[in-house]
Formats: sequence, C-alpha cells, structure tokens
Amino acid sequence: MGEKLEDHHVMKKILHVVSKRLKQVAVVIEMLTDLDVATIKELVGKLRVAEDVDNDEVKEVAESAGRLHLTEEQWEARRRQRNKEWACNGDA
Repeated sequence: MGEKLEDHHVMKKILHVVSKRLKQVAVVIEMLTDLDVATIKELVGKLRVAEDVDNDEVKEVAESAGRLHLTEEQWEARRRQRNKEWACNGDA
C-alpha cells in the first residue's frame, strides 16, 4: 500500500492545484500559514471564503453590466455641455 501523507504535504498539494482565480490567495496562505500546525479543514475554510468573496464580486459586476446608467440623450447633453465649456475656456 501507499504511504500515509501528512497533513502539511496534503495542504501543499491542495495549494498548488487551486484554480487560477485562487492562485494569489493560495500563495498568501502558503506564505503566512504554518502548515505544520494548520489543519486541512482550516485551509479549505480559507479557500472557500476567498471563493465566496470572488463569486460575490463577479455577481455584482454582472448585475451592474446589465444596467443602462445614462440614456443616449443624457450622453449627448453632456457632450454638448463640455463642448460649450471648452469653447468658453478657449476664448478666455
């Protein structure tokens, strides 16, 4: 049979195979966590928190992307106002 891997070896393997989205988090965890003392449960918990935060940010961006913030008329009015301001500043 195979040898029994110690927890810190398993955690190092987990940190090396995380998705690209969590790679930076994995590096920070590996640098700042004593893997000889930490548990696999703690490691998985930290990765889940990071994944949840990332998922929330993705949802927020996706929701705001579907909203129209200004109408075409509002953009045109802003452009005309800026042109007037630039014309006035050019005369000064």
